[in-house]
Amino acid sequence: MPPLSPSPSTFVPRDDLRTSYFQAEDLALRAIQAEYNTPISRQLQAGRDMQFDGFFAKGGTAHIVEVKYSKRPYPTRQILQIVDKIFAGIGRYGWRNVKVIIAVVYGDSSIDLNQEKGRLLKTIEDYEVAVEIRCFSIEQLAQQFGVTT
Repeated sequence: MPPLSPSPSTFVPRDDLRTSYFQAEDLALRAIQAEYNTPISRQLQAGRDMQFDGFFAKGGTAHIVEVKYSKRPYPTRQILQIVDKIFAGIGRYGWRNVKVIIAVVYGDSSIDLNQEKGRLLKTIEDYEVAVEIRCFSIEQLAQQFGVTT
């Protein structure tokens, strides 16, 4: 009997997924950089325990950017864990006037981005003032920046 192998529709090679994630992160950071019209420093670490995908300061406010990639609706529990962890670090370091931007890039263009944003915002409503959610489609970002996916 031949060995079982996953069907092509359910199996994504690890390298392909990694490539998709890095491309999604790059494009999301470019979009946020264009929106705020300011350069974003990437892949930063604060102390031993805080790492984030991007950081910039604008109008006296520090902005921490965290990018996630998903092919389906992003788990609300994970969004809450990410935000809790970031704000625990902000509290430990005594940082003031900080805004967090969570950018979720979806690999499935059929996902309703407005519905996703609303669903994720509802999950983190306790942080509403200090957290922004951005939802992007990888296809739309690729078109915006003239990149092939």
